[in-house]
Amino acid sequence: MVFSIVFVILFSKWNALKPFESVQESPLVINSLLLNQSIDDVTLDLQDCLVVEDCMHSTINEKLSVIEQRLASLISSASLDKKQLSLVGAVEYTNLQLALARHHSVSLSKESIETLYNSLVTASVFLHSNHQTLVSSLLTAKVEEKEQYTLYISILIPGLIVCLLIASTLFYRKINSVNQGSIGESERFVTLSQHIERMDPAPIREQLNDTNLDISMRRVYSLLKQIFEKIEHQKQVNDLYKQLYALIGYEIRSITTTINGGIQYLVQETDENGVLMARDITSAAKTLSELADNYNRLISKGSENERSEFALPDILSELIIHLGSKTSREDSRLECFIDNGIPNRVEGQSTRLFWILFLQMSNAMKVQTSPHRLVKVQSGAGTSVEKTRLTLSLYFLTTPKVTLSKLEQLHWSQHPNPPTSNEELARTLLSQEGHFSINWKQSGHQQCFEISIDLKVKSFLSEETDLSPYHILMLSDSPLQIDTLTATLEHTKGKVTAVQSANELFKLAGTFKNYSAILLSDSIEQSKLASLCKTVKSQLKAAPDTKLFISVSSAQVAQEAVSFVDKIFYSPFLGFEFIPTLKTALESEVSEDSAQNSSFLIVEDDRVQQILLKRILTNQEYEPDVVNDGSIAVEHYKDSRSDIIFMDCIMPGMNGMEATKLIRTHEKEQNIPPCTIIGATALTSSQEHQACIEAGMDFVISKPYKNDEIVKVINKYVAVQKLN
Repeated sequence: MVFSIVFVILFSKWNALKPFESVQESPLVINSLLLNQSIDDVTLDLQDCLVVEDCMHSTINEKLSVIEQRLASLISSASLDKKQLSLVGAVEYTNLQLALARHHSVSLSKESIETLYNSLVTASVFLHSNHQTLVSSLLTAKVEEKEQYTLYISILIPGLIVCLLIASTLFYRKINSVNQGSIGESERFVTLSQHIERMDPAPIREQLNDTNLDISMRRVYSLLKQIFEKIEHQKQVNDLYKQLYALIGYEIRSITTTINGGIQYLVQETDENGVLMARDITSAAKTLSELADNYNRLISKGSENERSEFALPDILSELIIHLGSKTSREDSRLECFIDNGIPNRVEGQSTRLFWILFLQMSNAMKVQTSPHRLVKVQSGAGTSVEKTRLTLSLYFLTTPKVTLSKLEQLHWSQHPNPPTSNEELARTLLSQEGHFSINWKQSGHQQCFEISIDLKVKSFLSEETDLSPYHILMLSDSPLQIDTLTATLEHTKGKVTAVQSANELFKLAGTFKNYSAILLSDSIEQSKLASLCKTVKSQLKAAPDTKLFISVSSAQVAQEAVSFVDKIFYSPFLGFEFIPTLKTALESEVSEDSAQNSSFLIVEDDRVQQILLKRILTNQEYEPDVVNDGSIAVEHYKDSRSDIIFMDCIMPGMNGMEATKLIRTHEKEQNIPPCTIIGATALTSSQEHQACIEAGMDFVISKPYKNDEIVKVINKYVAVQKLN
């Protein structure tokens, strides 16, 4: 009984003593922390003032007054508790006061700001060190006090165990005497196992440390200990996977919403907007399929740690596509630079790696609203010879008027108040990869979210594309975009000349023939992109060998410009994808719109509608074939493939929807590129249109045929071909 009372008293004191909370509530620690935060805040503003030349003197003076107030509070607190913080001989506080007084006594200038900046940086180093020493000393004292209570408790525990064992022995002896020894040795073990089964793992470990425990009982305790540990570990892993599954489910639902909205738009509308949106919807549908596959693999594998070899560029490509789509929805811009020396084939868990990277970077985008973002991917030495460290940096910038080299020159420090991230989830799921870290960094008002992970590399990218014969003239008002493109093409020896306004571009009109291609970026005012493309295209008549490209971040931006350009590239640029595509576009022959050489098939049972549609196509200088039945159309397509098919939806015999399904099946079986099928129907209900789309048709138009509508559909086909 005495042991129990003393134990309860000591345990209550031990539980009430919380070292970390008591240290954080100390006036000395609070005042010291506030002073350091004020100095860091002013230092970042002064750095912006010196580097970016963005000075706000009134704000800086107000913050200097806050530093003076907090310094006075710290000195006052230190005078009341000299044992914890003695200011005797601490000249750094006096130097800080002198630096502030000196700044107030002189006029504002670049030299005075630089002097104040240097003084504050020096003071910050000493004051941060003093703060850490103060926290360490206070925490050590509290921990030692708690350790004393722990020692007392640990001394009492054996006494309690002895009492418990004595009581148990007496209890079992009494039972044995009452039952006249009817309970055998095996039954005693069963009873004892049931009793221990309700215990926590900690008492079981204590029993295993008892040297007097016999072999049979030790086996029982060992088995229970293993069971408890496995159950606890499985609970932790299951909790983490539940979190991951919930996050994945949210992303899948978001993409599904985008697809549903886009499909409804395409069913209801037949203008150019619908066609250009088709690329985004097709990409989203493909992404949804991949996400669902990844999700199912995660669920089926559970906590297994199956590792295999996979292509890292595919993971990065999928990651940048998702981040770029997310950025576009937020009316922001995303640029990307991927180091040429990154790994190609690596060993690991591709599904988990993708989801961890995507969810972590997606979460970072949610807490930062900067309109200018940059993803930078680099590789370096890992913790071992066989490992390579992959570093993904997501920069949140206040302006696009910055270059990669300038970002390297900025002084980056640890973020004083980093946004929360589920690092525990990521670290647990990627524990087998070795090194894994997440960091928030800050330089002035610029911020950076950084992920580092070690990967076991099987091979590296060996891109040897030679673009030295080509010279590209680029128009973009974003120095960051220009710099990322130049850096991406650097190892290919391709030349890039950049201008940042349309006026600068037109001044070079006489030299357009000296360039292999002109690349226009949608970073300029988007409403002027179409007219700009049209003007440049007309001027390129004098330079027939010079191609016209545009770079866009979404399909909608290119909806009016698509008919004037030779190739559309989607930003941000990924070197391992962009460079081969660029070379192919540069090497291709300049030709007229692909529809001029396309073959057309009219499937229409109404003779009048046949004549009407054929006359419209003939006036556009196309020579279509004509059939009047769905089955004949299928056979015709198998014998001589058509590029565009106008398919009547309702016909006697085999209707248009059934014929479309057979054509799509034939394309899949023969692995040939799909043709464009335009459904035609006199019915106007949305259900009818939806049925045509589900059968495999690309667009649906209404009868009778109209000249303007047919021309728009053909232009759509040209747009789709260029987007692909």
